[in-house]
Amino acid sequence: MSKRLARRKMPKHELKRVKAFALKQAVEKIRARWGEKAIRLASTDNKQTD
Repeated sequence: MSKRLARRKMPKHELKRVKAFALKQAVEKIRARWGEKAIRLASTDNKQTD
């Protein structure tokens, strides 16, 4: 969807910015997914240390 919007008569630097933003969003999604697992593991570790 974002790519389709980006192609609509946009300057090249704007297109690059949009692509970078989309990539960032994808990375954030993956990080969030892994982050949930990591947080769960960390919280169990914290319970043991506390």
